[in-house]
Amino acid sequence: MADMTAKQLVAYLGLEPLEGEGGFYRRVFLDTQTIGTAGLGPFAKPQLPLSSTIYYLVTPESFSALHKLAGSEIWTWIAGDPLDQFLLFTDGNIEQRVMGLGGGAMPVSVVPGGCWQGTRLTRDSTFGYALCSTVMSPAYDASDFVLADERLYALFPSAATLIERFIAHDYQ
Repeated sequence: MADMTAKQLVAYLGLEPLEGEGGFYRRVFLDTQTIGTAGLGPFAKPQLPLSSTIYYLVTPESFSALHKLAGSEIWTWIAGDPLDQFLLFTDGNIEQRVMGLGGGAMPVSVVPGGCWQGTRLTRDSTFGYALCSTVMSPAYDASDFVLADERLYALFPSAATLIERFIAHDYQ
């Protein structure tokens, strides 16, 4: 995959632009079994598929804008450039993770449900993309997705520069 461009990967994997969040994606699995969500968190629906998996591609122009999900999301880096992932926790803590291989980067990142997250290529991009997969259990449901807006500045005033870098100005 390292010899493919982002455009070639989009075509090869059948990826589509992810409206709102940014990036490109394709769902590769949606479980046929369902699970009740009572007691699991603030899910909008009482039943959801047990799990789901997507391919997700980040480019310099199209990144994962700050958002939060009701459930936890497991990211796995597959190929391309390293990623900067920022998490804003409900208790006010801020964490930066680097996804990839080598140089202290890790290929897997677990983002807890209810945590604001944003992911984009590191500033030193070589390939012009990063390919990942993400898994959610219960499965992803659009009604459990919240895209960040300017109100996030008031919740995390010390993270204003970070929020500016990861807010979805281009996708709204």
